[in-house]
Amino acid sequence: MKKSSTLVIFLIIGFIFLISGIFIISSLIKNLPLINFSKEIPWLESFSSLQKSEYLIKADFKILVPPGWKEVINIPKVLALVVKDDIQEGSGNQFQSYYAVTHEFLKDEKFDNYLLKIKDELFSLKPEAKLETEGYRQFNDKNFYTLEISFNENTNKIKGLIVLIPGKNNDLWAITFNTLETNWDKYQALFDQIVASFSLE
Repeated sequence: MKKSSTLVIFLIIGFIFLISGIFIISSLIKNLPLINFSKEIPWLESFSSLQKSEYLIKADFKILVPPGWKEVINIPKVLALVVKDDIQEGSGNQFQSYYAVTHEFLKDEKFDNYLLKIKDELFSLKPEAKLETEGYRQFNDKNFYTLEISFNENTNKIKGLIVLIPGKNNDLWAITFNTLETNWDKYQALFDQIVASFSLE
């Protein structure tokens, strides 16, 4: 596989972040260590569920964390990873809904070319994936490019949303959401609210 950009690599995280007793980040991402951690690991219990919406504040941005969602351990180059506190039953697997924030400098690359590269690499890893919709969408007073994707992971049907947000210095931020297809209607408005809450510091 040719070397992917940092952003594209972490958009792919949405295809391989499954829970079956443990979290697994696929070794397909060659420039990351394989991370396994059990639900019984003591430090995980220290992350209590939020009872009300709060903001996760980082050095460069802030984003909403709804009730029942929590940030988990830092992963290299993923600036925020927030998961739903409960684990939903899939068909033969358990899947934990989540969203992640990543960042990439475009340098001299045009957005349209970069978008084509993202889609090429997504579908090279998941040829059977379906691009449901793409284009600019309004989030309150903000207009961001989105890709809505569905795919199968083992026996689970997954639906994901990728939101691309321009930065201040020819850079790009991405918020990636994944959940079971059966939960999409339940979480879609919440995902929109989270995107609308994103702001650069």
